[in-house]
Amino acid sequence: MKESRSLLSSHEAAAFLGVHFRTILRWADKKKMPHIRYPNGRIKFRREDLTLWLESKTVVPAGVEHPTKRRERTKMEQSIKNANEILARHYPGKKRKLIAGSPAK
Repeated sequence: MKESRSLLSSHEAAAFLGVHFRTILRWADKKKMPHIRYPNGRIKFRREDLTLWLESKTVVPAGVEHPTKRRERTKMEQSIKNANEILARHYPGKKRKLIAGSPAK
């Protein structure tokens, strides 16, 4: 039952992706996107599959970082910053780089 809530109709998938529902059906027929086809011909789409598919199709211009990688890098930088702050509290007076990848203080 839980899975059925994450399944989208072609109209819902079209609204989610911002395209016409016939485009969704055409892409599904040509196997260009992930979908579930039932024996009665009905087509459903998992929201998670559509999100991953859309991210894989995102074209990023040269010199621009992909949003997913930027998010991951930002989380890592925040973790390093937090760890350095904790270490600086426990070892005051140290003026060297405490964790690799972070700027020296």
